[in-house]
Amino acid sequence: MAHINPKLFPSRQTQTKSVEAVHLQADNFYHQGLKKVEQGDFGGAIQFFSQALQCHPQYGAAYYQRGLARFYTYDYSGAQADFDQALTLQPEAAVIHYHRGLARYRLGDRQGAIGDYTKALRLQPDLADAYYNRSIVRRREGDFQGALADHAQALKLNPNYTHIHGTAHALAHNSAGQFYQKGLGQAELKNWSGAIEAYNQCLRVKPDFAQAYFQRGLARQAVADVRGASADYTRALLLDPKLTQVYYHRGEARAALGDRRGAMEDFNRVQPEPRPWVPPVTEPPAAAERYFQTALVQIREGKTDQAVASLTQALRIFPQHGEAYFRRGWLRFYQGDNRGALEDYHQALRCLPRRADIYYQRGLTRYRLGDRQGAVQDYSQAIELQPDLADAYYNRSIARRRMGQYTEAVNDHNQALRLNPNFAYIHGTALNPTSQDAQDFYEVGNSKAHKGDLRGAIADYNQALRLDPNFALAYYQRGLLRYELRDQRGAIGDIRRALELDPTLEIPDFMLPRG
Repeated sequence: MAHINPKLFPSRQTQTKSVEAVHLQADNFYHQGLKKVEQGDFGGAIQFFSQALQCHPQYGAAYYQRGLARFYTYDYSGAQADFDQALTLQPEAAVIHYHRGLARYRLGDRQGAIGDYTKALRLQPDLADAYYNRSIVRRREGDFQGALADHAQALKLNPNYTHIHGTAHALAHNSAGQFYQKGLGQAELKNWSGAIEAYNQCLRVKPDFAQAYFQRGLARQAVADVRGASADYTRALLLDPKLTQVYYHRGEARAALGDRRGAMEDFNRVQPEPRPWVPPVTEPPAAAERYFQTALVQIREGKTDQAVASLTQALRIFPQHGEAYFRRGWLRFYQGDNRGALEDYHQALRCLPRRADIYYQRGLTRYRLGDRQGAVQDYSQAIELQPDLADAYYNRSIARRRMGQYTEAVNDHNQALRLNPNFAYIHGTALNPTSQDAQDFYEVGNSKAHKGDLRGAIADYNQALRLDPNFALAYYQRGLLRYELRDQRGAIGDIRRALELDPTLEIPDFMLPRG
């Protein structure tokens, strides 16, 4: 995170008491915004900076700080607009040019980013971060000599870059690292043939470069060379078995080649991994980020289908974008595509394994798909990561109740009420295991009937009817099962009672008069 500099702009002199009062009010909002930034509440900070600007529209520091807050909440267009405004008021502020460069890079404007970094360095020649980030953009543009020079200058100004960002060796002329970076840049532009050629050159220099085999496999798969992609994935895994994400991609390739058994073996090897694969690129490429930003706008506008399409494009460019998987999974869940949502949540958790909200959403999806035990496990993981997540306790109580774990269900429900007393109003009061909801027994009975356990199902319908003597469907289903068990008198009695309670129910064939 960049350093916040609240003293970047000079204090303002006022000419009248009324103007001074307005400025004092703006300052108050501004400093409240800074406190929100320190707490990590960027949304709250944006609100306070906006209030400061309503009081004083020429408050350059507020534009700058709001731009930073928007940047950290992935609103890169909004951030650039705020930095533009700040620079009209303070055009010689190097740090604003630097941050606008970051925003432009995230929006895919590489030349604009280079221009801002260059301007920042003219104003502040010791700004190591500007040299380092300009080296990244130049590398992506294919200017390896310029990138190498910038990287060397960044190291000279801040030797810690050697530890934080790696050495300049990767940019050395005709090195494997240079060809590898060139391949990544070509892949970002979807120039797959150029990417493949760059990876070929990389592997000629360094034949044991596992990441290069993996990336070449992705490029080959993008041009439908599935067999070549599968071979590259296999080679990458032989060189570095810790690249667990490669198993997933090889599984996809094997499935496309008709090798179902091999595909399942690969998919199964991915799922149990406790830690996610760390990709060679730590930030989403600008092209992927543009699609992601577009999706956020489409979500706000209610254009869910278009948002799913935009997120899919982002993931094609950068398959390690955990947040994009999470957002797409959320959209698919609310569109009713539960299996698609589940797969997206699996992928999101490989990239973001400490996110309680993703475990919670995956739990909801598993419950919808009938995997109650899996849902309970996900809710439990979410609670471990975020112990005050009342919704997870509440939904775990539902799943446990449906599994017959009534004591645990009541404990979870009570904990949800402790964390959020509104649950008593929204969802009803805590359940008593001795007066269990008749609907639960009815559903358990249906499940047993589908599995062929007719007598067990009848026992559950009996429980449902003890709790709700007017439960027409329970009488009806019990009647059908009794008929199957040759208890004709009991069957007819149940069906008659069901029809008394609900005349819209169909009369079964065995009760129709024979002609």
